[in-house]
Amino acid sequence: MEGEGVCYSAGNDMISELPQCIIGIILSKMPIIDAVRTSLLSTSWRYKWLALTDLVFDDKSFDAMTTEKVDDFITKTLFLHNGLIHKFALSSWELSSSPNIDQWLLFVSRKDVRELVVEIGESEKLCHLPSCIFSCKNLTKLVLSGCAFDARSNLNGFPCLKDLELEVSWNGKEEIEWLISTSPLLESFKLMYFHSDSVELALHAQNLQRLYLEGDISNISLVCTPLLVNVFVDVSTVEDETFASLRYHPKGDFYTFFESIPKLERLAWRGFFVWFLGIHDKSPRLSSEAINEHLKFIQIDDVDFGCSKEVRILIHMIRNSPNLQHLVVSCYGDFAAQGSAIQEQEPFVESLYDNFPAFSTLSKLKTVELIDVSGRTYEGYLIKLVLAHSPNLEVVKISPERRFTKDKRYGFFIDLLSYGRVSAKASIIFAERAY
Repeated sequence: MEGEGVCYSAGNDMISELPQCIIGIILSKMPIIDAVRTSLLSTSWRYKWLALTDLVFDDKSFDAMTTEKVDDFITKTLFLHNGLIHKFALSSWELSSSPNIDQWLLFVSRKDVRELVVEIGESEKLCHLPSCIFSCKNLTKLVLSGCAFDARSNLNGFPCLKDLELEVSWNGKEEIEWLISTSPLLESFKLMYFHSDSVELALHAQNLQRLYLEGDISNISLVCTPLLVNVFVDVSTVEDETFASLRYHPKGDFYTFFESIPKLERLAWRGFFVWFLGIHDKSPRLSSEAINEHLKFIQIDDVDFGCSKEVRILIHMIRNSPNLQHLVVSCYGDFAAQGSAIQEQEPFVESLYDNFPAFSTLSKLKTVELIDVSGRTYEGYLIKLVLAHSPNLEVVKISPERRFTKDKRYGFFIDLLSYGRVSAKASIIFAERAY
């Protein structure tokens, strides 16, 4: 075959002549079933896929295949594979009832696996994992979803584990705490907890740096996490009944939460921030002492700007974060009921602004983003406060709520332009949010 100045013979196969390491990279980017099928190309390709060290079996790889065929394919692939397996991922909800799961995991546990992902169960029908997975001493990452397990059978723990992700729909307090306590190098922990009863966990993790919590985490305490710098909490999925009980009987404590994370740099919180941390309007602990001098990024979603308590706590958090650089707040509230109640509380908002200490200059703050702004009084005062105390502020980005009409937006924007600002380069930008 002849091209533009380049001649290829019929038998010339450039891909086959690539180094095995390059071929391995190419095969690793393909769905596992296609990588195995390359064995049919020619005799020289028959065994190339056996060098794969990452075996990922997921629903995307088995489109239109029956569960029985998928089961048979996984079994044959594993037993033909004669090399090391550094990553093994089994992510298919339809395989939760397969009789071969224990056999697959036993095989993989003897292959020096470093990363293990098992996502095969459902909340109504959990998959019980065999104890052999706890014999994988070189594991650096473990992801379990829809699985029940007895971690106490693992007497020696995971000495190399750095990344742990659990999606739990059963009350596994002892198992979760055991996994963490027997993983001395753990740096990242992600827990998605969807059981009807909140789990009481005391986290002891000396090297933990990143923490992601989703679900009812009201009874989770950070007892010993001295190196934790990044926290993401999502409680927006909590049922209404749980939220109602927390509103009148809060379990957390705002300052205890921050005092347990002395090096926190990044905090993102979605849903019920005030209620989960047990804030009270007249809490004597809301002092001028810094919450965390390392905090650089704050993102709080669903702040009700019709609630004086939430606004007060948000302002205290901003004021007590002297090294804050980036602030993101999404607004929440009853759009139709923002009139009289807000007007009645304006003196309180005025006092928040007037009493903001002069020494609380936000000298490091560069960017502020407010999402779903609807023109509430509290929203305007928050912007006023930021503009007046941020000498290095670069931009305030405002994304209006969809029902915030253009006429009202114009009036709100005119008010913002009248606010004094200490940063000569600070700009205010209105930008539509993409829904």
